[in-house]
Amino acid sequence: IAGRCTSSASSANAVLAAYVHIVKNNLGDTRLHISEVEAFANSVVPNGLGGATWDGLATSTNDVSASSVFGPGNLYPTIGTTTNLEHGAGATIPNNILENAGNVWSTANAIGSNAQYTLDLGGTFDVTTIRMWPRADVCCSTRWQNLEIQLLDASRNPIPGTLNFHTADTGNVALQFNFAPVPEASSFALLGFAGSLLLRRRRRRA
Repeated sequence: IAGRCTSSASSANAVLAAYVHIVKNNLGDTRLHISEVEAFANSVVPNGLGGATWDGLATSTNDVSASSVFGPGNLYPTIGTTTNLEHGAGATIPNNILENAGNVWSTANAIGSNAQYTLDLGGTFDVTTIRMWPRADVCCSTRWQNLEIQLLDASRNPIPGTLNFHTADTGNVALQFNFAPVPEASSFALLGFAGSLLLRRRRRRA
């Protein structure tokens, strides 16, 4: 579908995600609006049963997003959610409703810089897909550009290999970001075993 952004990131280095952090870079319109964010664990295919569709992408009921935000926060790099709002409520974002007009969560125009939203997943998960929806109408697409999206671990630290961007003003498009699954413990054990064999061979040759 035209305008849909799908990107892939490298492995999350065996770190499980606890938060989804979204930052609006201070370029042009400093406001940020969001109507829905969903996170899906490894091997879970979005079921599209959430009852709302925008830009051809339907919300789902099998995501792991909790109905809470982590905050309050102020400005990046503080991890939290901007509380200086033009309208809407941040805690209502993971509700399968794609709001528009004054019902959508939107930050105020004069907050300074780097509006942000952080979704608490309610636990740690091997997140491999993030879906995001903007205001579900044709207004104000400049609030849906110059975005940084990253997964955070339980200590609120950014997970390497999970930083994604949505930069161009292509309208209020639905976004999807894909990540490589976290390697299983058995895979690490095999890698460690192979590494020890290689080290032994090198020592013997020496």
